[in-house]
Amino acid sequence: MSRRLIGGVALPAVVLILGAEPAMAQPSRSSPSIVEVTAGKPSEFRFTVARQKVPQGVVTFQVTNEGELPHDFKIAGKKTKLLSPGESQRLVVHLAKAGRYPYLCTVTGRAVAGMRGTLQITAAPVAEARSTTDIVTAGRPSELRFTLSKKAVPRGTVAFKVTNKGSLPHDFKIAGEKTRLLAPGKSETLRVSFEKAGRYPFRCTVPGHATAGMKGTLVVTAGQV
Repeated sequence: MSRRLIGGVALPAVVLILGAEPAMAQPSRSSPSIVEVTAGKPSEFRFTVARQKVPQGVVTFQVTNEGELPHDFKIAGKKTKLLSPGESQRLVVHLAKAGRYPYLCTVTGRAVAGMRGTLQITAAPVAEARSTTDIVTAGRPSELRFTLSKKAVPRGTVAFKVTNKGSLPHDFKIAGEKTRLLAPGKSETLRVSFEKAGRYPFRCTVPGHATAGMKGTLVVTAGQV
């Protein structure tokens, strides 16, 4: 059977004739995770899955039957057609939640014989590309106050540029992270990762400063502000 290369993977020439969707011939940017699945390897009633863990989101399974019998591949309610020996198909599945997802061959008796397994979907990391900057001024508008350039920021990494413009030493603490004690006129950048949206209190930890008013709340949103 003749083969040709598509995206670096050897596919039989009959794939497109048998109805694999041309739109899926190349993975899109919305399908960042590609998992190669080989049926009939290392033995007839086994799968070889190239990756055991992938992040949540859209996953493209490149399924190839290298066995001698017809096989299919099913996961999360989606499955390929019955693939003849040497045949391939792409299966695009949206796995929105982290967890363990069982997969199997649905041909009678194949899963029981060993043609099954579990793929682990992990929580997607907070994208560094969504980092933002918030300028924090201590000692303004009065000695025991903070001024923040933003009251709300999107979920992700925030770089707090903290400057003490007061006449007393101050620090800045939020989400368990804090700057060193800043002398008047000194600055420091504090990077904090916010994985969840919500309300995050901040304060100066110098005794008596927060009670006197050196505190507040930053809102972290799920999307862009």
